[in-house]
Amino acid sequence: MVLSRFVFIFALIFEILYGFQSLAIESGYINDIKTEKEQHYTEIFLISDPIPKIPSLHDRIFNPELTKEFHIKYMEQFGNIDTDSLTYRDPRYAEIYDNSASGVNINSDPTSIAARKTFGEYMVKRLTEWHVDHYIKEDPQMRPVYEVKEAISHAEVKINPETKLNLEYSLAGNALDVKFINSYLESKVTIYMDPGAFGPSTNTENKLFLSKQIDKKTKLSLTATSNDGIASFEVLRAIKGNMSANLLESTHFKDQGLSPRETRSTVGFSNSF
Repeated sequence: MVLSRFVFIFALIFEILYGFQSLAIESGYINDIKTEKEQHYTEIFLISDPIPKIPSLHDRIFNPELTKEFHIKYMEQFGNIDTDSLTYRDPRYAEIYDNSASGVNINSDPTSIAARKTFGEYMVKRLTEWHVDHYIKEDPQMRPVYEVKEAISHAEVKINPETKLNLEYSLAGNALDVKFINSYLESKVTIYMDPGAFGPSTNTENKLFLSKQIDKKTKLSLTATSNDGIASFEVLRAIKGNMSANLLESTHFKDQGLSPRETRSTVGFSNSF
């Protein structure tokens, strides 16, 4: 009787230990360390490494820095609400009726045509200038030439720790930006010179830019040209998400100028995806 109980208890203990061993093996533990050291494993990658993206020719030419610069310059030249650009669309997809007080069709206005032609020429020259500068900057022998050009094109005058005056000359656009850097108001005067000349030349226009961020959603802007005599006031308001609205009022303060004498009110809505 005692022997039977002993045999039963021994068998029960063996069964429990065997079960623990099987459970340990299933959980990743091994039964023989020596055998594992002699085994050889081959690593298998179920997901291959992504193929590195090669920038396209368009991305190498029109990089993000240049794209942003062209976008800013275009808005400074033609405004955030460029309704005039609609008249240059293919007539198969857009019909434009001119009801302006001046009675001058934008398509036939030589000033508007010349301004857009000049901006296109500026883009080509700036594109060439940027890539030549980038090439010279990377060449150790030519880098001193690049540094001299940058020193001539940029100048800074500190008035106090929070206020300074920046002068930036653009060879491609033949224009000088005079920026008054301060914490209260964004302000800049652009002095335009003959775009067909190489280097500083005859002054053709002076344009004042003033901008103030009222709150997180509202921004006010004022622009004025001294020679043409056109002033505009714009309110930019963020609505919700990526939606925004613009209200633009422009008029002339000179009886004569390069562009048609008119008073214009424009409302625009935009949404980015």
